[in-house]
Order: sequence, then C-alpha cells, then structure tokens
Amino acid sequence: MTALGVACAAYCIATVIIAWQAYLAADHHWIYALDDPYIAMAMAKSLSQHGVWGITQFGFTSSSSSPLFTVVLAILYRLFGVNIWTPLAISWLSGLATIFVSNRIIERYIVDTAHRTLALIAFGVATPLYAIGLVGMENSLHMLLVLLFLLWMDEGCQLQLGLVSGLMIVARYESVFVLAPACLVMAYIRRWREMVSCIAGAMLAASSYGIYSIAHGGEFLPNSVLIKGVESGLSPVFLGIIINLLQGASLLFLVLMLLVASVQLWNRERRLATLAFVVAIAGIGHMAGARMGSSYRYEAYIVGSAALAVVCIAPRLSIFSNAGKYAFSILGLMATCAVCYRSIDAAVSMPQYSRGIYLQQWQMARFLSTYLPQSFVAANDIGAISYFTDIHCTDLVGLADADIFAVKKAHAYTTDFVRMLGARRGVQITLVYDSWFKGVNPLFFVSGPRLPQEWALVGKLTTPKTANLGAATVSFYAVQPQKAQQIRDSLMEFRSSLPSADRLDIFPGPQK
Repeated sequence: MTALGVACAAYCIATVIIAWQAYLAADHHWIYALDDPYIAMAMAKSLSQHGVWGITQFGFTSSSSSPLFTVVLAILYRLFGVNIWTPLAISWLSGLATIFVSNRIIERYIVDTAHRTLALIAFGVATPLYAIGLVGMENSLHMLLVLLFLLWMDEGCQLQLGLVSGLMIVARYESVFVLAPACLVMAYIRRWREMVSCIAGAMLAASSYGIYSIAHGGEFLPNSVLIKGVESGLSPVFLGIIINLLQGASLLFLVLMLLVASVQLWNRERRLATLAFVVAIAGIGHMAGARMGSSYRYEAYIVGSAALAVVCIAPRLSIFSNAGKYAFSILGLMATCAVCYRSIDAAVSMPQYSRGIYLQQWQMARFLSTYLPQSFVAANDIGAISYFTDIHCTDLVGLADADIFAVKKAHAYTTDFVRMLGARRGVQITLVYDSWFKGVNPLFFVSGPRLPQEWALVGKLTTPKTANLGAATVSFYAVQPQKAQQIRDSLMEFRSSLPSADRLDIFPGPQK
C-alpha cells in the first residue's frame, strides 16, 4: 500500500473508533463535542430557509467566525435539507483532503515510501486530524486551505494564491498570521505579482463580508472575532499570551524547531527554509494574538502546518551545524512528548465532550423545543437551543446580539440594561450559568452583570462537569412572573425524561 493509502486508512479507522465511542457516550445519539457547531448549523438553517444571516430567522447577527463555512453549509442545506450530518461530512472530508495535500508537499522533500508514510502519520497525529475531523466545524476546511496556500506558494501559482488567500481569510481570520509572513518573504525575494495577488484576494474577501455586515448593522468583523477583545487593555492581552504558552507547548517547541531550521537551511535549501520561516512566524503570531486549547481546534491549522514542515526538514538534519543538530534534536524530543500528550488527550476527550453536550445543551434544546419552541429566550449558550427550535434568542454574551455587543464594547453592560432589554424584547425564560453573571467585570470575555433580582429562579439542571462545558449547572429563570408556574410545571414533566446522570432541581418560588 502507498504512503497516501496507509495515511488515509489510519485516518478513517481512527475517526470511526472515536465517533463510535462518542455515539455510545451520548446514549446512542450523534452529538457534536461543542455547542459551537450548532451555532453554524443554526445560521446555515436560517440562511438556507429564510435568507437571513443570523442565529435565528428573526434578524441579522454577525455570529459566525467562519463566513465561508456557514455559506457552504447553507448551500448544502438548501440542496439536501437541514440535517445534523452535513457539518460532519464537510469537516471529515476536508480532513481527508488535507492528507492528500500534505502528501503533495511531503513528496517534494521525502522520496522513500516508508519515510513518507511515517511523515504523513506524524502529521495526522500531531494535528490531531482524527479529532478535528469530527468536530463538525470549519477547522479542517481551514487547515486544507492553509496547506493549499503553502503548496501553491512553493509552486509560485499566482492565480491560485489569490483565490486561496481570500478563502482562507473568510474560513478563519487567523489566516492573516500565515499571509503576513508569506507576503514579507515574497517581497524579500521580489515575487511581487504573487504578493499582490495574495493581498488582493484576502482584502476582497474580508471586505465583501465586512461591507455586507456593516450594511446590516453589524461590525466589519464578526462578533465572535471581536468580542474576545471587548475587555480592552494590556492585562487581558498579556494574560492571553501566558495562557497560550502554557496550553500550547507543542506549538512553541515546533516553532522553535522551525526557527532553528530556517537559519540552518537558508543558504542551502531556500524553498524549505522559506516554508519553515513562514510557518514559524505564523505560529508566533497565533500564540500572541489568537486562542488555543478548547478541543485543540483553534491552533490545528498551524500545529498541522508546523508538524508537516518539521517532518520535511528532518531528513536534512545531516547538513545542519553541530549546534543546529543538538538544538533541533532536543526541541524535537520535547515537541514529540507534548504532541503525543495532546493527541492522546484529544482522542480520549472527544467522546466525553460529546457526552457533556448531550447532558446539558442538547437537553436544554429538547426542553425548549418540547415546551417553548417559539418563545423569547435569553441564554449564554445559543447553538443547540437555536438550531433545534424556532426561538427568538437574546444572547447574553453578545456573540449573536448587536445590542449586548455594543454595550460590552462601551463598558456599559449593566443589570439595568439586561432588565430593560429583557422587557423590551418580551423575554420569557432565561437559561444561564450563574457563575458567568457575577457583576464583577472579570477579564473573561463571556462574563456579564448580575441578573435582575426580580427574575424568578425556577430550576437548575446539574450535569457532570466536563472541560467543554462552561459550568456544571444551568439555571432556569422565569423573566415574566405570569410564566413562572407554567415553566415549573413544564420542568416537572420534563424531569422524568432526563438521562440518569442529570439532576433537575425545581424551586417552588422566586427565590435565589
């Protein structure tokens, strides 16, 4: 079997095993490991059925961090109907396609079939591709586009570079961390047409969405990109870098390896040195300006690219200086340990993450779809409850709510504003993590003010805590007093259908 065949077979087998474990963990339901895929699914449903770019059919919301993925998903929904499987198909097939593209890159530098097989397996494990392919989000597609960019940059394909640059940006805006150093290198080696093509493609794509969003009352960039910076100042930025360094040891070691390699190879193998330099600088940019962790999906594109570059460089170790060999080898040992831990953790965690979403967000959505399918709801996790229902959703975090995003941006997010907005919109029920609404204005971007005291606490759903859940307990508040007893009665009836791992406490009065 060829190296490509072995890598594809390994990917298929690994994803089937993990998917089956996730299916069993969620009591024989297919549940995505995060609430985020359901946000994209809800937006694609709204776009395909009602022509509305929003989390619901009732208005525009700039809540997708990947406009490209949302559009692709909406087109497929329009063609084949709204379903839970299409995001998985896009994600998984994109992951499979990355193996083909990575093989194209690897075969330029590694001739031996056995070594190429090991290199492809190492790429898949380091990413980890078998977990990212099951997330049901844009991350596999984004990684595919990044690898195509690196391939066509190496080949000098001007038109292809312009096209993929634009697609990369609207797949995930972190693509700028790859585009910036690539354009600098192109300028240095006087490949002006390719550089202009990249910049033009990226600017055209980003501006197209930005103009559309502004025309509909949004910001130039999606709220999901901007909201993480609403707490301005140096402290959150510095804290984010420290957290990334702690969570991203594998990327840090890979980046250091690539920096060593780019110096060692610059005068001997300029093409490979260029690849190492671009990916290394992109990795530094991501650690400094983007998020890491959370199922390893955010950094998948850059960890995968870095691992791919490292396996291409490894056979050239003999032409390194002695100091370069030692540095590259020691960093390689550290990177291997960190990557192995990351990959094992991803494989083990995915089924438990699916179980967490099943026990919490999926049950919340099931409650609303059964008892309040077209109600006015305020919540902090909006994906599943919006996809499975036709609610009017007020997002208390601001991801899918221009009014709340605006007051967060102005540092004017208060209890009085929540009370006023709830009354104006006719909110009937609120489902939130109380721990996110303490009113202390912490650095964490999801936090908000204390909820109005007159909102009646009618129930609490407590589930075993897993790392992908914001909190173990979701509180149910009746915002309108006349609705409190109806919601209690519904919760009483709903409680008997909950999984045994969940506990639903129902309160007789508006106590807190």
